Amino acid sequence: AVAGPLTVYGSSETHNCVIKGVEVIGIGSDNFRKVPVDADYRIRTDELQRMLLEDKAAGYIPFCIVGNAGTVNTGAIDPLHELAAIAKEHNLWLHIDGAFGAIPNLLPEFAGRLKGLELADSLSFDYHKWMYVNYEAACVLIRDPQLHREAFASAVNYLTLHERGLSAG
Repeated sequence: AVAGPLTVYGSSETHNCVIKGVEVIGIGSDNFRKVPVDADYRIRTDELQRMLLEDKAAGYIPFCIVGNAGTVNTGAIDPLHELAAIAKEHNLWLHIDGAFGAIPNLLPEFAGRLKGLELADSLSFDYHKWMYVNYEAACVLIRDPQLHREAFASAVNYLTLHERGLSAG
């Protein structure tokens, strides 16, 4: 059990699918905190820090920061290293929405601008934006496979675990 409402933080430029995801998992969109952006549409980390402290003092339980690596509206890339440091300081999960930025990170001319993707606890990206794959195809990478498995595992007596295949997790 959690001692208060869970909260998720992302810039006001964060894609609506993240807010829908927060609703789907039962947290509720009221607990998605839209952090203001600077003149370049990047999340303001000073405001994020302020909001985290205020929410903690008010009894909320911050648990996730969503950084953007190429927003849909402007292509803005949040300061990913700063977000990683804040997540570590507050013991929060760092998810990066790499819908536009993750694939170009493979190219040397973009890799410098996207430093910090490797610090994420999870990274999502879309194949349809760069690879002309059907819209419904997307990818989420999770850094810690054991933690991911534990989050969704349930041991029931009618399922036997195996070393390979679907029943292996």
